[in-house]
Amino acid sequence: MTAWQQWLQHPERSSVRNAFFQIHLMVGAGAAAYILLMSMSGSAIVYLNALSSRFSVQRLVKLHQNLPF
Repeated sequence: MTAWQQWLQHPERSSVRNAFFQIHLMVGAGAAAYILLMSMSGSAIVYLNALSSRFSVQRLVKLHQNLPF
């Protein structure tokens, strides 16, 4: 059986497919974590006055401004 026939009959066994899946999974998880972090820190900045009575938000503001993206 050729590699192409094996790909057509059993694509789940292909190491190339599995590698692409793992790369896609890790990139997606990283993007989701980044979006979550930006959303949470941005929300904290919007509600800065309400939150400042509970804890210092300046460190969070610096983190939000200095993220590499």
